[in-house]
Amino acid sequence: MIYIRNANKKDIFERLKWPRIPSESMYSEFSRFGSIDILWKEISQKGKRCFCIERREKNNRNLIGYIVLKNTGKIASFGIMLHPDYIHTGIGGMVILKIIHYCFDIIHTEKVETYISIKNIKVISIANKLAGAPISQSNDKFLFQLKVKDFRDSKWQDLAFLKNIIWEF
Repeated sequence: MIYIRNANKKDIFERLKWPRIPSESMYSEFSRFGSIDILWKEISQKGKRCFCIERREKNNRNLIGYIVLKNTGKIASFGIMLHPDYIHTGIGGMVILKIIHYCFDIIHTEKVETYISIKNIKVISIANKLAGAPISQSNDKFLFQLKVKDFRDSKWQDLAFLKNIIWEF
């Protein structure tokens, strides 16, 4: 089972054990830090929340990713970073749907947006299906935005209630 829970500073140290930062995660908060203290200060700012993505089996817990979510009231933006061993497994897509569900149904934002590296072909495919074409593009990233109404009208809404990913608050 996959669980999403609030992160603490200790969880951030786990990232240091990972073999490399995946190039697909270059726009994640976790790819741009010089020290744990600087990173924790950045992701703990007012309006931001940091979550851990864990895979749990029996008595074993593995921290496999992070989510940083910024909520300005009407618009929420997020970034995710998965451990390299869990990229291209489908977990990222399921987590994205859970984040969107959380933004629209729990914190009641009107829009959700995220930057995606042009190298992250799988997530771009998911974003295209959910939100359509990106609303802007630079040399190395796309900005996708999804409005609550468009999500409600899509076939994806039902998938956001995936039972194999659980939020823990």
